[in-house]
Amino acid sequence: MQKNISSIINDDLFTGIYTREFINTRSLDDTALYNSLENTFFDAFSLIKENRMQESISQFEYGEKMFPRESKDETFKLILKDTLYPKKAYWYYKTGNIKLAGYLTLKSIVTNQKIKELTKVDLPVFIQIQQYQNIARIGFRTNHFSEGIMLNCKLLLFIITKKNVGIKYLSEFAFDDKKEESVLKCTMMYQIVYDTVKILSRLKNKRYLRSFLDFISNILVQFVPEYEGEYVLKDFLELISKPGFEIHQEETDHFIGKNQEALFPGTISILNLIRKLYENEKVVSEITDYKN
Repeated sequence: MQKNISSIINDDLFTGIYTREFINTRSLDDTALYNSLENTFFDAFSLIKENRMQESISQFEYGEKMFPRESKDETFKLILKDTLYPKKAYWYYKTGNIKLAGYLTLKSIVTNQKIKELTKVDLPVFIQIQQYQNIARIGFRTNHFSEGIMLNCKLLLFIITKKNVGIKYLSEFAFDDKKEESVLKCTMMYQIVYDTVKILSRLKNKRYLRSFLDFISNILVQFVPEYEGEYVLKDFLELISKPGFEIHQEETDHFIGKNQEALFPGTISILNLIRKLYENEKVVSEITDYKN
């Protein structure tokens, strides 16, 4: 489980699996073109993370010139375009052009919907989930916290139930390889939870974070684990969504000790963050009670 998760995270999330499903059966020329575009745009994406914005945009421009002017294969044309959309959206997000960031993120969601319909393969649903999470990030960035929380909550519920939760383009999905599906589900749930908790914990008013954790607590009854990683994830979610952030050091230590080999990267920092929030709130409460 841990090895699979690490592979997904380190290889630009689902790119490796995406390549296996749609690219490896194509001609050598098509495969070479896809790999060249994917690598070029991933390099541009990496430059953004290093804050080398001008070098990044030059890399994007270089890659965009490589797109074929014509392609009779609609599916391949869509796959090539989606090597660009999410990464270029991130460039706009980081440079403050939120409108274009949102536009390209939605383009990726729609593109993957068309790929699903043309290929009858459900894999792109996870790319769509990731891009919807980016829409939530844009909501947080523009101070639309309620909307961002609501979207991420719906995404978590969708991943758990695999049923329509009112998000356009996300409908029931199925994988032949259930273990792989489990790893992908867990990966996206961890990422959504971590990202949301870290963002909301920075706000002075913790009601948004409480609301998000309360929602997690309420939906866990619908989360029925089947694989080891899912059991660990559910235990983690139960631990962080206790009422009033009541997570204690001994509980954290027990959870970490029991699951040391199966912890998703970043788990310990999130547990410590929520425990500190609880301890700070407890101190504030005791001071208030004393003054009264």
